[in-house]
Amino acid sequence: NIHAFAMSQRGHGDSDRPLTGYTPKDFAADIADFIQLHKLHSAFIVGHSMGGVIAQRFALDYPQLTKGLVIVGSAASLKDNPGMPEFYDQVKALADPMDKTFMDEFQKSTLAKPIDPTWYNVLVAEGMKVPVRVFKEALLGLMKADYTLEINNIKSPVLILWGAKDSFITEENQAQLVKQIRHSEFIIYEETGHALHWEEPNRFVN
Repeated sequence: NIHAFAMSQRGHGDSDRPLTGYTPKDFAADIADFIQLHKLHSAFIVGHSMGGVIAQRFALDYPQLTKGLVIVGSAASLKDNPGMPEFYDQVKALADPMDKTFMDEFQKSTLAKPIDPTWYNVLVAEGMKVPVRVFKEALLGLMKADYTLEINNIKSPVLILWGAKDSFITEENQAQLVKQIRHSEFIIYEETGHALHWEEPNRFVN
């Protein structure tokens, strides 16, 4: 009974790869264009990790198009999180073609427990489609994003999901979201990591 669109963002999957436009604001504008083009009026926006940052930007820039948000393993600002500056430096050192060992290690770092290996291989293969320049630009946009002074302006209802073993996003990040977003609900997945929707797909969908 859910009419859902799963969007491959610019530069990702099989979408176009323009030379520029990889900030959260650019990605949010793409979603707004899609909603308006297909006359959907408004929608619930679900975003994981970087997608959660984009979801926040979307709700701030397009409140009239936002029925509600689901923010999964994300934060209002990631730039000061443990390990993020080091990860950014690691990404800056990459060159095309994308290194499969890097992508494999990156995807594994999002998990607290193993998932189906066939599905996992699909995820790595999809990650390999992202050009290094896109990966760098998108991560730079993510590192610059800081909505800590804005998220209290989000008026739509928000569901916040977080895995207690997340190695990227902290519990303090979640406390900030819950405190500043007035109409929010917070659910913790105790034994999952950053990609809780991969580890607990049935629970996540329910």
